[in-house]
Amino acid sequence: MFQQKLDETTQLLRELQGAQNERLGVKPPPSIICLLAPSSREIQLAEKVTENLKLMASQVAPGDITSIHGIRKALAITVPLGMQMEPNLDLTTGDLCPVSLFACHLN
Repeated sequence: MFQQKLDETTQLLRELQGAQNERLGVKPPPSIICLLAPSSREIQLAEKVTENLKLMASQVAPGDITSIHGIRKALAITVPLGMQMEPNLDLTTGDLCPVSLFACHLN
């Protein structure tokens, strides 16, 4: 079932991308400065994607989605040297990161 939801979500994202490209690819008249609002189809597709992602995320452990290192990096949180209790795994490379939060990406 999980793979089926992943496949469905992939297809929904492709459809959403197509709908957005179609909307954003249209040259608006000179009198319209603002971008066109999302269509009802785009909103419906985005809601389906969100629901699928919520369902899949609820079926796995938080560590299966992201690492503590990733969360800390996104929030720009550094952990003092003496307080770090676990090695950081960079999910993009699979490498264990040293204590410095940004050391993996400085190489």
